[in-house]
Amino acid sequence: MLTRLSSQVFSTERTNNCNNMVGFTKEQIELCKKYPLLMNVIGKGAHKALVECQEQFSFHKWNCSHTDQKKRMLLGKLTSQGGGKLHFFRAITSAGVTDEIIRACNMDKYSDACQCEHVPNNINEKLKWYGCNDNIKFGTMFAHRFLDAKEKGADASGLMNKQNNLAGQMAVKQLTLLICICHCVSGACSMKTCRHSISPFNQVGNFLQKKYHSAIHTYFDQNKNELVPVNHGVSEHTKYDLVYLETSLNYCIKNNHKGILGVAGRQCNKASYGPDGCDSMWCGMGFHTKKGYVESNCNCKFHWCCSVKCERCISNVNYFYCRDQTKNQKKKRKNKE
Repeated sequence: MLTRLSSQVFSTERTNNCNNMVGFTKEQIELCKKYPLLMNVIGKGAHKALVECQEQFSFHKWNCSHTDQKKRMLLGKLTSQGGGKLHFFRAITSAGVTDEIIRACNMDKYSDACQCEHVPNNINEKLKWYGCNDNIKFGTMFAHRFLDAKEKGADASGLMNKQNNLAGQMAVKQLTLLICICHCVSGACSMKTCRHSISPFNQVGNFLQKKYHSAIHTYFDQNKNELVPVNHGVSEHTKYDLVYLETSLNYCIKNNHKGILGVAGRQCNKASYGPDGCDSMWCGMGFHTKKGYVESNCNCKFHWCCSVKCERCISNVNYFYCRDQTKNQKKKRKNKE
């Protein structure tokens, strides 16, 4: 599991761990031995991606959680289905690994693995480049080699996974920022020094969320040996696009084989018409109500001078949760018997 890499012990002296990594391909083992310190970084990047994925889909039927999270490979069975939101999951994981490697390259601890990326020659006297650019080239290259090493041949799922890996890496690269500092007395910024830096990762998540909504439905053309759009009126995908093979997966009911938790027990918002609304999330299973209470400030008064004092009030609230359809079916069977 990629997230487990963050807790393994890797060093330039202890590369024997690389041979013991279950599920690693030959190329991944070679990369592990050449860049042992970056294995922990990959684990951190995968975990960062999982957290961001859960944030992006926190109010959807599938919230980036899956069954048996401790044992299931992050990029294993769950993403091999190629439908629903799983192409987003692969892209965000690729982006997380890329992002974390780039950030690690700025630290002295990893200087032997990735050197400072060359900055452009000074364009003119008013613009100077300083320090090191974030090592975007190395980060995207390493993520590409490591993640794509799992994909064998040029079959449909392999091509889909490689494309979504690439889209995640390109999202990080496309959102690169130009950071400049002005050096002047008058405030006219007559001289400035600049460097390239990557954006905060939540912005990458937002970017890929938009790409998810415009993802291209594809099929495998055996004659061309490539993925082509199902809708012939749609342009072929670019390196920035997400693609998928299946139209949808059923996220309503728990499916251990596909790693889907289902919606049973998920809290929903009865007043919302969005994806978090009970009407949208409950999948026709119904929902039940639990009574609770919240404590908050009330009867606040301004006191001269200068403070605001409040009382604490308790309010009764209702919480709504999706029903478990499997339990309902078991009850019906018992009643029939």
